[in-house]
Amino acid sequence: DTPIPAVACQKLAPDALPAWQKSAERPGVLIDVRSHAQFRDCHYPGSLNLPGALLSAYGGWFLDYSTPIALVADSHQQATESAEQLWRMGYQQISGYLTLVPKPDTVEAYQRQHVKAITADKVDERIKAPRANWQLLDVRKQEEVENNEFKQAKHIYLGYLPEMHHQLDKSRHYTLACGSGKRATVAASYLLAQGFENVDVFIGSMQAWQSYQQGA
Repeated sequence: DTPIPAVACQKLAPDALPAWQKSAERPGVLIDVRSHAQFRDCHYPGSLNLPGALLSAYGGWFLDYSTPIALVADSHQQATESAEQLWRMGYQQISGYLTLVPKPDTVEAYQRQHVKAITADKVDERIKAPRANWQLLDVRKQEEVENNEFKQAKHIYLGYLPEMHHQLDKSRHYTLACGSGKRATVAASYLLAQGFENVDVFIGSMQAWQSYQQGA
């Protein structure tokens, strides 16, 4: 196997960021390998959240072998581990990594860099009094849906989002759900990068929903 080059694990200068954020001019894709909670709290617009095991489990659905990749990580160690993981998967166009996602100074900017997390009681309210433009979107596997269904949800498997997101209406409000909220955050990051503006995550998702239903 070809060893991963040092350049793939280099820390990029902060002034490299603007080029990676301009959708029409960016040299590749930003992959945020920080935790889902950190991503929801604040992230670089246009980045895709694929931390830990989800990088190998779902990276192949979202990434192209010829497209350059830059990572967003907490540390050099986290970036190196993720770069090595991508390298083993065959992704060898890795440019390096960025750290430090600063909180924006304005409310408007923060809204663009923050993913709202909602709880089971809020989802229940929306289901009982649905708005015309709201949709619960379940991104779990088909067998998970068959075992425990969100009856009011539209189902698109997470891995199919790149080819099926065109079926969704960008003017609608989507709440993303899965088994725990992790894959829902990945889905939210992808939809936001595609220009969807009204997206939030059902935190805890099916696990939280079952607990809520038992306590109701």
